Amino acid sequence: MIKSNGGSGSVSDVAFENFIGHANAYSLDIDQYWASMSAVAGAGVQLSNIRFTNWTGTEANGAQRGPVKVVCADGAPCTDLTIEDFEMWTETGSSQTYSCRSAYGEGFCLKAGTGKSYAAVTSTVKTAPTGYQAPTMPDDLKAGFGTTVSIPVPTIPTTFFPGATPMSRLAGSQ
Repeated sequence: MIKSNGGSGSVSDVAFENFIGHANAYSLDIDQYWASMSAVAGAGVQLSNIRFTNWTGTEANGAQRGPVKVVCADGAPCTDLTIEDFEMWTETGSSQTYSCRSAYGEGFCLKAGTGKSYAAVTSTVKTAPTGYQAPTMPDDLKAGFGTTVSIPVPTIPTTFFPGATPMSRLAGSQ
């Protein structure tokens, strides 16, 4: 979800809250060596004071692409990250991995304090967290539309605003 490869600047004071996902490739994904982007000049974008709270659901294959991947730039280690109330589990297999590199804060594989760059640290978990099951809505988008077509814009269901029928379709209106 936060991807770069080199560069400069900073991102701070951000909250990612109340996330529900089903069959994600990655769930929480910070990748500052993103291979789909050519590296640009700079030590990396400095990420700080970023909070991830109340995440539930599943990832497609937690052993191949775990739910927590925090790979920060060695030249600009991430600081003051927080991962809490994070309960996700794999749909395939019986284990999942957490991986962190040059990332400081609280939760999962993050190191305490602040400091220098460090090589990736990966841990494997073989027990599902309690409470990872996440609700679905009747009109949730179905997987499989790929990356070469537009994501369909569904009609906003009444369950989105319980008891209220949408006045009009806004997203994607023609």
